[in-house]
Amino acid sequence: LHAMTLAATFGGVSRGTLYSVLSEVDERGEVWRNGKYEVAHPAAEAVTKTVFGQEMSGVNNPLRADLLTVPYAHGVQHFQSFMKFPGFAISMMRGKLGWLRRFLLKRLHWLPEGPNKKQMSKGYTLVYAEAINADGQVARVQMKGPEAYVFTAECLLLLSARIAESEGP
Repeated sequence: LHAMTLAATFGGVSRGTLYSVLSEVDERGEVWRNGKYEVAHPAAEAVTKTVFGQEMSGVNNPLRADLLTVPYAHGVQHFQSFMKFPGFAISMMRGKLGWLRRFLLKRLHWLPEGPNKKQMSKGYTLVYAEAINADGQVARVQMKGPEAYVFTAECLLLLSARIAESEGP
């Protein structure tokens, strides 16, 4: 079973998220291939898919948490996670524009703490996922959700409610 995800967020970003991304943007991570983890470099691979009628491109992001959970939860042999980033971020992922990265990291305190209400209300998240079984059958799903911080909060509330309703540990 092969699986992949492609995600894009549109809206604002918090200082903390930007700091985390810029601090780790060019660090190696991992990808799940042939049932085991392999070292992967950020932005070494790219994919383009049509999501809600719009062409969307992303690069591999080997530091995403779903790379640690999806293989175990779904028993896939290959899993890759891609994300849409602006061009300058892709250059930084590939070890370029170090001067810009250092410049931004030193000046993050000048930025707002996070997205404003307008950015949060107008922002949205796109997710595309694809799985291919051993017979070559393909299953695809695409989803449009609210702005990334709102989306995260709503998912956590839903997950908390489901845990509270369950009788298991």
